[in-house]
Amino acid sequence: MMRAIAMSAALMAAPAAAQEVEALTCIFEQECLTGEACAATTFEITVVERRGAAPDPDAEDAEAETETLLRTIAGDIDVVSAAETGEGRAWLGLDGLDSHALSVASDRSAVYTAQIPAAEMALTYLGDCEGLG
Repeated sequence: MMRAIAMSAALMAAPAAAQEVEALTCIFEQECLTGEACAATTFEITVVERRGAAPDPDAEDAEAETETLLRTIAGDIDVVSAAETGEGRAWLGLDGLDSHALSVASDRSAVYTAQIPAAEMALTYLGDCEGLG
């Protein structure tokens, strides 16, 4: 019985696991590469919010930390800045020196650009998004 009480107390004291929420998914049908003509493609990116537990749940100003990611088939990109206006939303992510920008207009049309200095190239994707609330 004491063991069960001790385990229950430990579980209640343990921080909650991070929860991921997919806030927005964009599907791109056109890809434009530096110096080349645009071509048809199928590429998807998802804006993910990862909400973790508050550092000290008993603190008066305790808020769960939120991390935003741009998730692609190539991996997750940390969002370092985000903005929202009446015209839409935008996210800027960094992966080393590579920069990634996703802009979504209020009509859900989207542009995603990846700048890769080491390869001296930039990729631009055009498409639409679902889930912007």
